[in-house]
Amino acid sequence: MRAGVQDGSLSTDEEHARLRAVEEQLDQLWDLLRRRRAARDNGQDPESVAQRPIPEVEQYRQ
Repeated sequence: MRAGVQDGSLSTDEEHARLRAVEEQLDQLWDLLRRRRAARDNGQDPESVAQRPIPEVEQYRQ
């Protein structure tokens, strides 16, 4: 992405939007991992824990 900004094929705004989307996806996956670990630690099936939507995950402070 940085190379795209430097060579002009990607605007700074596009880069920021893409980085924000990646950060949101990462937060979503960390949330899923934490919730699956908690389920496993409490004797539940971690596979039964579903991924939550990004807007729901973004409402929580870490």
